[in-house]
Amino acid sequence: MVVVTGREPDSRRQDGAMSSSDAEDDFLEPATPTATQAGHALPLLPQEFPEVVPLNIGGAHFTTRLSTLRRYEDTMLAAMFSGRHYIPTDSEGRYFIDRDGTHFGYCADFLRSGDLPPRERVQAVYKRAQYYAIGPLLEQRFGTHALLQRTVGMRKEVTRHL
Repeated sequence: MVVVTGREPDSRRQDGAMSSSDAEDDFLEPATPTATQAGHALPLLPQEFPEVVPLNIGGAHFTTRLSTLRRYEDTMLAAMFSGRHYIPTDSEGRYFIDRDGTHFGYCADFLRSGDLPPRERVQAVYKRAQYYAIGPLLEQRFGTHALLQRTVGMRKEVTRHL
């Protein structure tokens, strides 16, 4: 911490140290903190979102309803789009999430309608569900695990016959 004072150097004791009363007198209140990112001031009020939310997730573009993103309260997406956190936008005004967007559509489909991903995408979607903390999709783990075992089992069976 840097303390700026207007005292002359002779206000110090003979040994050059300051007394505790000097330190109290010299303390300046810090300026009111402001949130900044990349040199730009961020809003301190809750962020508001439109009913239809344009997204840019790692360069992949999606559009969904705000209610879809907030479907389950305990997910990262619900927290992100609660208004309590700042989400940057890209040059087109889409809300930017710095993650790979390849399998996000499957997560959105689950939030929207409860649809599970196709068998060949289960493992990748499960990883995204972990990141976004989509508990209800993660709870499908036993079904997912069984699907993965069947897929691996079929591959082993095919390999065995080759």
